[in-house]
Amino acid sequence: MILFLLIFGKENGRKTTMFILVTMIILVPIGMMAKEIIERLRPIVPEADFLMLADSEYSFPSGHALMVSAGATITLILFRDSRKELAISVLLVVEAALVCFSRVYVGGHYPLDVLGGILLGVGISFVFIWKEKWLKMLYLRINNKFFKVKI
Repeated sequence: MILFLLIFGKENGRKTTMFILVTMIILVPIGMMAKEIIERLRPIVPEADFLMLADSEYSFPSGHALMVSAGATITLILFRDSRKELAISVLLVVEAALVCFSRVYVGGHYPLDVLGGILLGVGISFVFIWKEKWLKMLYLRINNKFFKVKI
């Protein structure tokens, strides 16, 4: 989806993509540190016909929920200047909800792991959106260097 926004999203899509990428670069180590600090074990799932093998990594917060909620939040806030953009943003929110549900469904996380991932992802996204001026300056430099577009 990030590549789709970068290629087809025009100016607003490129800006949204940059916000998502910077946020995710920061969220990966935050999520990993939170897992190591909290050390919550994953649910014990008896060996059955599950869709995936049990993961040995800690459970809280859900990394999938963390990433998709951050991406959906940023897209919903920044990529909604037209009906088409808003429709894409709402579809991303639906996709994020399905991913979050799937983490519990496949037995990889407890519901609170997913909720923690959602809250952390949305919270960090709001921090980056709050610091939008700093990120806009970074975006302008990157945009001018790679896309040669003058604003």
